[in-house]
Amino acid sequence: MEAGILIGYFAERDEARRALRELQRRGLRRAALVHKTADGEVHIRDPFLWRRALEATLTAILFGGVAGVASLVLHWRVPILSESLSTLVLIFAGGLIGILFGGVWIRRSMYGVEGRLLEDHARWLVSEETVLILQAPIETLRFPAAVLRESGGKPPAVFVLHPERENPIGDVRSPGAPLSPAQVQEHAQRLAMDHEVDPRPRRNAELLRRVENAHQWVHQVCLDLSEASRLEQGAPPTAEWILDNEYVVESNARDVQLNLPRRFYQELPALANEPYRGLPRIYDLAKELVSYAELRVDRENILAFIESYQSVRTLTIGELWAVPQMLRIALIESIRDIAASALTELREGEIADFWANRLITANRRDPKQLFSILAELAATQPGPSPYFATQLVDHLYDEDAARVPVQSWLERTYRKSLSELNLREQNRQTKNRISIGNAFTSLRQLALLDWRGVFERLSRVERLLRFDPSGVYSKMDFDTRDRYRRTIEELARGSGQAEDQVAQRAIELATRAASKATEDDRWLHVGTYLMGEGRRELAQLLRCHEPPRFRVLQWIYHHHSAVYFLGLSLFSAVFLSLIVLPGLRGQTPGIRLVIGYFC
Repeated sequence: MEAGILIGYFAERDEARRALRELQRRGLRRAALVHKTADGEVHIRDPFLWRRALEATLTAILFGGVAGVASLVLHWRVPILSESLSTLVLIFAGGLIGILFGGVWIRRSMYGVEGRLLEDHARWLVSEETVLILQAPIETLRFPAAVLRESGGKPPAVFVLHPERENPIGDVRSPGAPLSPAQVQEHAQRLAMDHEVDPRPRRNAELLRRVENAHQWVHQVCLDLSEASRLEQGAPPTAEWILDNEYVVESNARDVQLNLPRRFYQELPALANEPYRGLPRIYDLAKELVSYAELRVDRENILAFIESYQSVRTLTIGELWAVPQMLRIALIESIRDIAASALTELREGEIADFWANRLITANRRDPKQLFSILAELAATQPGPSPYFATQLVDHLYDEDAARVPVQSWLERTYRKSLSELNLREQNRQTKNRISIGNAFTSLRQLALLDWRGVFERLSRVERLLRFDPSGVYSKMDFDTRDRYRRTIEELARGSGQAEDQVAQRAIELATRAASKATEDDRWLHVGTYLMGEGRRELAQLLRCHEPPRFRVLQWIYHHHSAVYFLGLSLFSAVFLSLIVLPGLRGQTPGIRLVIGYFC
């Protein structure tokens, strides 16, 4: 469990000591005090040092006692020593082992305040100031923060720093600049020309794991933002969107897991080129559409983008069915990125508030230390983010003596004026608010979208099958048409040809039969060659190797009478055997022959 940090700066040392005792009495023992005198001497009060010494002593006594008892019971002896000296030596050795074991087991990082924090805050103190530092899980810091704020006549300056969490996905691509609808369509065509499909991809479920990781990360961000709200801390501008719509991310992540089974996912064509090598090609399409449409996805831009892509390269039936789930994945990952940015901004805002207090305190109580504190700030923040910079300057708005050198440092670091930096940061925050609003709206619209109609409009196979010479295909219901399309997928896999080529061959066979003016109208229907008597002819034309399951079913269909009567006979024989055999027990052989003859 990652620990947050609670910091309280006290003007009176006695009040800090009373607050420390109160926290320890409440069971919060990972706390320490650092005090700087008027002469600049630093005094650290860390109760953990005494607890560590006591526990190490107890561990040494325990190990030494065990070694002594073992030597007496098992008669262990050192060859050159007497029995009593051997026992003492073994007890001493056991004690040393206990001390070493205790030193390894009882670590400061687990039970006491980290030494690095004590050293840093010792440098950041001004004269006659005391800081109390507490490390504990972030969700438990509300109570000690309230205790510090209510302690003493003059409440201390209290700060809470969230733990720095690492994004489990790692580095992500930054979204592209928004494009007009015409530019998005041109980009789809360029994307189709750049894509290279891997003929033998390594099948894995990496993308499905990434969805779950993104969902868990958004949930963790929501927990931290909620805790910040309870601690009465300022939240980033996008926090409200994330907190109010976490359930949308959860429901869509669950929908992806249900509607994108592993077997179907692994059959999707995968890319051979970067940056998504080994991932489904349709995933890259979804990421590009989401990125360049500012996370605003609707029926119109989905149709326009995919139709533009298919003007260069045709997508498979499976890829078209996977589009909604891939769009959900792309949107969830985009929300994850904005949530990660919000969590970073939360922590940077806390750090900016902390450093503003250090600068203001140094300027008011000991102006000579102002530039040394600024030097410490520059050392801890060698590359401050624009959000940190704007928050720090906002906190120093009424403190010109501290604000001017800070502003000068920031302008030298960025080589830009502070007004330009503020404008750039405001534009970024506005873009993030628009993007996250679009993302949640798009996820809701995807749930309402009738993808069956969109699929049939986009599918090249569907367009070809509607040229059925008999005119029957277009009048069928959706489920029947879907059976025909699944058959085309099977034939395409068995023959190694594209799905639209398979559909074209079936239409050609039906058209050829129509030109011959056959009396049997069934041969004019494309379904005869996909699922009926003409299937063998189409398979031979495609050089398709039919799967064993299909060949078994075809044999059963052609010998249905024999299969029916054979099955009926076997069932009857088993049924009669269960009735007759128990009654034959104990009968003479003659009676058994008579009953068996009549049965």
